[in-house]
Order: sequence, then structure tokens, then C-alpha cells
Amino acid sequence: MKTKSWNFSEKIIALIGLLIVVAVVQLPIQIIAVKSLTNWANLALGIGYLAGFSLAIWFAYWAFSHVRQILKNRLSVKDFQTIVVTWLLFMVVQIGLGMVNQLLYQQTQTSNNQAIITILRSNPWALWLMSFTAIFMSPILEELIFRGYLINAFFSEKTKWWGIFTSGVLFSLGHQQGFNVISFLIYASLGWLLSYTYVKTQKIQVSIGVHALNNLFAMGIMILTVH
Repeated sequence: MKTKSWNFSEKIIALIGLLIVVAVVQLPIQIIAVKSLTNWANLALGIGYLAGFSLAIWFAYWAFSHVRQILKNRLSVKDFQTIVVTWLLFMVVQIGLGMVNQLLYQQTQTSNNQAIITILRSNPWALWLMSFTAIFMSPILEELIFRGYLINAFFSEKTKWWGIFTSGVLFSLGHQQGFNVISFLIYASLGWLLSYTYVKTQKIQVSIGVHALNNLFAMGIMILTVH
């Protein structure tokens, strides 16, 4: 059942809250990465990290439910094909932009990926916690916010292309460590593909699947780089 819809001011307040949540939820892993703590302290922070992520996902789902009736549709074979094809398309875009990034800025990694690699190298606790959330939790949280909530809260069928564009831009801005136009375009391209996929299928699970597959591949490469 769809809950009572929010007015525009309530939607803006919720969006600001969601963006703050995305920024704050990673604080425990950053503390684990930079501090030399005991195993018990790392365990406590790790539990808090996963609990905080779970609460953030619940908050994002709750906000999503106020702007869109959530239907529990099963994924079809076509949906799985869409997940794979969309991911492969992004791989092509990423490789092309990555070559330009290396040519113009002599960077083989985006600044965001380099920051993640630094965390992975810090200690085993950070490596396993970051890997788990990147693959299984971040895609759910970010898709609920940047696709599910943002597009449905502020854009209609007539303005869906603006919704796709805005979603990709905000998604990319949230993944920048400093500003590099090529790095921005890499993440914006992923955001645009994820947004288009969601708008086309009307299944948030499909964009989550693309996002998770991309993070699985990226984390695998980064873990190999670390070791």
C-alpha cells in the first residue's frame, strides 16, 4: 500500500537527509582504516558500521515508499539480460574514458577508487568490511536514493529525461575526491545508465543488480591490486 505522499518541502528535507546519510555512513570504516585499534574496537566499529548501513537502507526505503508505490515484482530472464548488457556497456564507456583520463591526467584510477584502495590496504578489517558493503549494501542504498527516491520525488513521466540527467550528475558528485572532469564523466555515465535502466524497467532491483555487478567486478580488481 502506498503511504501518504509528501509535499515539495518534505521531499527536499528528506533528500538532504538522505545525502547526509550517504556521507556519514562511511565514517566507521574510515576510522578503522586510519586508526591502530584493538580487534575488539574494530569489531565494535564493524558492527556499528553494518548496523548503520542497515538503518540507512531502511531510511532510504522508507523515503522511497513515500514517493512511489513499491511493487514486489520478480526479475525475469529479460531483466537479468538487461543487467548484464547495461554493465557491459558501462565497461566500454569506462575503458574509453579511462584511456582519456590516463592521457590527460596521467591517472590510471579515479580518485574515488584510489581512496578505496587506500582503505583496503590499511588492514584486514577494513578490507573485508569495505568489500562486503560495496558489493551488497552500497548498491541498495544508492539506488534507493539516487534512482528510486530522487527520480520519483521530483520528476514525472514528461520530465523523466531531466530526472535521468540530474540523477547521474548528483550520483557522480557524490563519488568525487576533488574534481576531475573525466572522473566526473565516468561516474555520471554509470549514473545515467543506471537511471535509464530504472526508468525503462520500473524495477529498482534491476538497477541494483547492475550496480552490484559493477561493484563486484571493481572490488575484485582492486583487491587483486592490493595483494
